[in-house]
Amino acid sequence: CRIKVPLSIKYSQLGYESTRGIFIGSNRYQNKEKAPSCFTQFKPMSETRFTAVSHIIMDLDGIVLDTAGYYFEAHMKYLLKYKKRYTSELKINSIGISDEDAAKYLIEQLDLPMTPSVYAHGVWQDLRTNFPKSKIMDGAKELICHLHNNHIPIALATSTNTRSFELKTKNHKEILKYFCHIVKGDDPEIKHGKPAPDIYQVTAKRFNNAPQDPIKYLVIEDSAIGIQAAKAAGMQAVLVPDQAIPKELLKGKADLIVNSLKAIDLRDFDLPRIE
Repeated sequence: CRIKVPLSIKYSQLGYESTRGIFIGSNRYQNKEKAPSCFTQFKPMSETRFTAVSHIIMDLDGIVLDTAGYYFEAHMKYLLKYKKRYTSELKINSIGISDEDAAKYLIEQLDLPMTPSVYAHGVWQDLRTNFPKSKIMDGAKELICHLHNNHIPIALATSTNTRSFELKTKNHKEILKYFCHIVKGDDPEIKHGKPAPDIYQVTAKRFNNAPQDPIKYLVIEDSAIGIQAAKAAGMQAVLVPDQAIPKELLKGKADLIVNSLKAIDLRDFDLPRIE
């Protein structure tokens, strides 16, 4: 059992739960009942805070593999050549999307004298060296194995193209076997990248006996743009953001915002918790 969000937070508002260091979205509660007393604040095993889900879709970068630092370093080093800074705002809007889309965005924002393909190629020189060094995110292996062992279907959806995906996962092939399927950014069925819902819609329909109701899917993302894509697809979404991004810039972006994968309480979505 654990204690709920402090009573000072109204049910209809965005709130911060200090126990786990998480932000709760505006649909935090489904009813308008009177706030519970201190004797009824312990959470029964069967109580959920969100609609029950049956399928999980996970992002790759920042959720399964720790690659955020490599992207930050590559963009920062490349932009310094043009005396530009890779700010938190630029980072928020350039992670979670394809390398080409990120290049286009940064060029527009910083008025850089090049084409997106030239920028992407310049950044790639640094990324291709570091991607094989990618490590599994803290808590990712435990979460993935727990879902697999409890027969909860999980899939991987990433904006990463096949070339980058192979480098990133070079030393982590064993973890990929737990996913029902993997959808990458250069999949021919994906017509529009994030924040469009394409990648999550394509990923969902490839499950065997896939639920028709998108609310039955839970997306676990590390980027605000990825969350936009999940919500556009009608799915529930948990955001596990890069710790370097100011939290105030992320409030209201997802149903739930947590500091780490270990802070996700699966009971909130009517799934068995990790013991």
